Amino acid sequence: WSAFLSFLAGTICLFVYGIVTRLPVSQLWSARSVPWYLWLPGVIGAIYVGSVIMLIPRLGVALTFGLVIAGQLIISILLDHFGWFGVTVREVSWGRMAGAVLLLIGVWLIRKY
Repeated sequence: WSAFLSFLAGTICLFVYGIVTRLPVSQLWSARSVPWYLWLPGVIGAIYVGSVIMLIPRLGVALTFGLVIAGQLIISILLDHFGWFGVTVREVSWGRMAGAVLLLIGVWLIRKY
């Protein structure tokens, strides 16, 4: 229910934002015609929020968010390296790899101690 309330609060805030900024309602209705896979980020976001809520009591806040940040960094390095989603290609360097490894070592230290 925590994840549901989180998304409900976000939905209410975005609804109020749409009204205050006078966004055309027609933009909302155009969402019906988008391909199915464009809805996946919302599903993934719901899984992410639900997972974090369930993992914090088991792993602790520091380890949970250490893992989240480590995962985001690794995916970001891959996105940069391969230029996925139209981002500018930035080759993987020893410095970037060292930063990712140090972050993983930090997650391991948080887990161990």
